[in-house]
Amino acid sequence: MNGNGYSISYKYNASCIRTGKTVNGVTTNYHIEGDKVTYQTSDSDKIHYTYDSNGKLVSMNLNGTEYYYIRNAQGDITGLFDKVGTTVVQYNYDSWGKLISISGSLASSVGVKNPCYTSNYFG
Repeated sequence: MNGNGYSISYKYNASCIRTGKTVNGVTTNYHIEGDKVTYQTSDSDKIHYTYDSNGKLVSMNLNGTEYYYIRNAQGDITGLFDKVGTTVVQYNYDSWGKLISISGSLASSVGVKNPCYTSNYFG
């Protein structure tokens, strides 16, 4: 149990790459190729990730629907847009890069399920 009342555990492979986490009994498994998470699964969701030739995240496919990452000049993920180009999620950060809010038409569904708010972090 952490200080916020959550029960959290993590699982790692031999290369010390996280391959799973369990938060309050809900398990998410990360499927790895090399050092990249290619998809993740939980009881309710399956998310596939697409990378460009430089290894940077380009899109995520959440349960069959594709969303594309929007980045700022620093490379932080600031939003997601759908296949027709409509921005559906915006991530807002303070001056230190800490996430302060998630907004947009799909903020409460897609926005909170994207584990990669900044750079290429899975967590």
